[in-house]
Amino acid sequence: MRTEQCEVYLTGSSAKMLSKEIATQMRGRALSWELFPFSFREFLDYKAIESEGALLTKKRFLV
Repeated sequence: MRTEQCEVYLTGSSAKMLSKEIATQMRGRALSWELFPFSFREFLDYKAIESEGALLTKKRFLV
């Protein structure tokens, strides 16, 4: 990592523990943030699915 430009992504249940260890070794070159998944409404908006009223049966299966 010292000679190459690279990106490191940590995910999963142990990411919180690992981020502290890596941040210590990287000496200030690490950022940590929480990323939450879409809500169902946000997912529908992203997929451009009409979220007002009842969804059609066919659209329910496509989601």
